[in-house]
Amino acid sequence: MKSAYWDKWWRTRATRRRLLAGGGLTAAGAASFALVGCGNDDDDDDTVAPTPANGETPTPANGDGPQTGGTLTQVAGPIG
Repeated sequence: MKSAYWDKWWRTRATRRRLLAGGGLTAAGAASFALVGCGNDDDDDDTVAPTPANGETPTPANGDGPQTGGTLTQVAGPIG
């Protein structure tokens, strides 16, 4: 059973004014999506660590690099 509303909607004639209004709404929607996509992500990670020119892996200046030994603590719990 179809409703009378949709039967009337499909039988109406597409006028120039209605087509222009639909095109304007489509353009406005596309422009708003483009503006949202170009927004700032609000990350404060603007600092980039310098890379040595000779290709070596940089080490921390204070000597707190990786160390052997210690205990590994799992955040999610045991697996299995």
